[in-house]
Order: sequence, then structure tokens, then C-alpha cells
Amino acid sequence: MADLKISQLPAATTPLAGTEVLPIVQSGTTKQATITNVLASAASLGANTFTAAQNWATGTAIASASTINLDTATGNRVHITGTTAITAVTLTRGPRTLIFDGILTLTHNATTNNLPGAANITTAAGDRAIYESDGTTVYCVSYIKANGQSVVSSSTGRLLRITRYTTPGSGTWTKPSDTVSVRILTVAGGGSGFGAGNGTTGGGGGGGGGAADLYIATAASSYAYVVGAGGAATGGQSVGGAGGETTIAGIAGGGGAAGLSIATNGGGNGGVTTGGDINVRGGTGEASVNISSSLGGSGGGAGGAAGAGGGGDGNGGDGANGGSFGQGGGGGTTNGGGGGNGGGGYIEIQEYS
Repeated sequence: MADLKISQLPAATTPLAGTEVLPIVQSGTTKQATITNVLASAASLGANTFTAAQNWATGTAIASASTINLDTATGNRVHITGTTAITAVTLTRGPRTLIFDGILTLTHNATTNNLPGAANITTAAGDRAIYESDGTTVYCVSYIKANGQSVVSSSTGRLLRITRYTTPGSGTWTKPSDTVSVRILTVAGGGSGFGAGNGTTGGGGGGGGGAADLYIATAASSYAYVVGAGGAATGGQSVGGAGGETTIAGIAGGGGAAGLSIATNGGGNGGVTTGGDINVRGGTGEASVNISSSLGGSGGGAGGAAGAGGGGDGNGGDGANGGSFGQGGGGGTTNGGGGGNGGGGYIEIQEYS
């Protein structure tokens, strides 16, 4: 039905007949408009051209929950507060723009929360997401990070970050949501040097800690680890401590042996590591030399490397501590020189997409 001017509407009867008739007064003349007249002049929901800006209202903030209902949002743009993980979204059509005020997890679901890349997303304050629905599936059609980074990596196998543990002790590494594969490098603790006694030859150097290199294509959700401590030296003519094992994801062993006196072949053996794709034995500590030179042996290098803690220098000098990760401590010199401590181990985890 074509649009009608008010002057073209039929004159109203008195009283007006029918509940579907609306009286309209123009220039003192009362006209009648039926529902058909009104609907004929209304905007069609099929296709329209807006001739001015259409502003979206920002509705009342919605608290995060396992399921959030965007059909009940009071505006097309809403803030999401709280930190509860969202696993499902209720939305009949949309669109809705969400602004996250904090950190939470959006959990991918093929039907109720279909996310880009079919992967979970950890939000940050200021991140935005646009949701739409075809009546069957609720889609996050766009996700914009506040820091400008991409949600879905454009490539796989990309180095994301490196995590290092350098303090002896235990803990658990937990896989970040964007990590797929890992490369793990380890070094065990180095052994301590032998402490020379009064009037004896110098002490032998401690053995270096073993090293390992392991690649895991699909990393587990977490790995317990232990970073081995360096062996602690003792004074006088005595054997100190061996280096501690460094363990993670099947890698084990590797602690360097403590240095001994020249009478027992002096230098401590390097540690032997197992469980890596590549396992490198630690360097053997150097044996102490004879009494006339008064020198203790140098400690072995970690993973076969040279240049570990040196021996004691001169009459009664203490052996040097292992100068780097997994290095053996130096042996003490004659006349009471103490052995050096072994260097502690470490773990490096390279995380890839």
C-alpha cells in the first residue's frame, strides 16, 4: 500500500468506528488512520538506508559467569566484569560488542561459544569481542586484543618465550594456553672439589654436571622439575658433596662427582644424564698435582665444556667455586686448603606455538 498524506485519509465518523482506527487532527479537521495506514508508512525491516549516524547504547555491565546471556543485554555494547571463566554464550541474533574489564578465560565450544582458531582465549583488560548468532551457533566473529597482538598466530613453530629456572629446588612448569611444543635444556649440579689436608698433596677438582637437550612436539599441561644444587665443599682432607640431579619430563641424573685426593685418582667424574634426545656427560675434574707444586686440580666443565672452577693456588689456598652452571669446584692446595663448591644446575624451557 502506498504512503498517504494526512489530507488523503478518510474523514472520521462520530463516534469513531472500530478499535483499529486512530483519530488524527489536522487544521481542525479530524481524520482517521487505520492500522494498515500506519504500517504502510512505517519503515520496512527488509532493507533500509539510514541517512544519519546510528549510535549504539552501552548497556549495564554483565558479570562473568559460566554462561552469560547477551539477549538480555540493555545495549549493543556491554562491559564484562569479574574473572569467572565463560564457557557458553546465549544470543539469538546480535551483534553484541563485549569489553572485558579483567582477566578470564573464554572457553571454546563449537556451538555455544565458537572462538577464532577454535582455541581458548585469555582476556586482558580492554580487550573487545564481537558476537553474532545464526540462531543455532553463537560465534565470536572478531576478537581485538588491547595490546595489538593477534589472537590466532599466523604461523606454527614460532618461539613464544623462554622460561629459565636457575635456583636449586623444585617446582612445576605449567603450559601457557598458546604453547604447543617445547624444547628443554638442562644442566645438573657440579661436584665440589677435594679439601687438601696438612702436608698432603692438593685435592682433585669436582666433576661437571651432565647436560641434556629434549624436544617435545606436544607438551603436557605441566611438568614437575628439580634444579640440582652444586655440591658443597668441606674443609681439610675430606670429600665434599656431589652435584644434585636436575630432572624434568623424563630427564634425570647428571650430578657431578666430588673431587678426591691424588691417592684415589683425584678428579671427580662428570655426571651422566639420561632422558634427553641429546645427553652430554659432564667434564671430569682434574686430578691434583704433586706436593712440590702445591696445586689442587681444576673442576670439570658442565656438559663436557672446559673452563670450570680452578684449583687452589699456592700453599694453603682454597679451590675456586664452580664459576657457572654445573661446573665442578676446584681442589684445595696443600696445608689445609679447602675445596670449592660446585656450580648449581639450571633448566631452560623454550616455548613454541
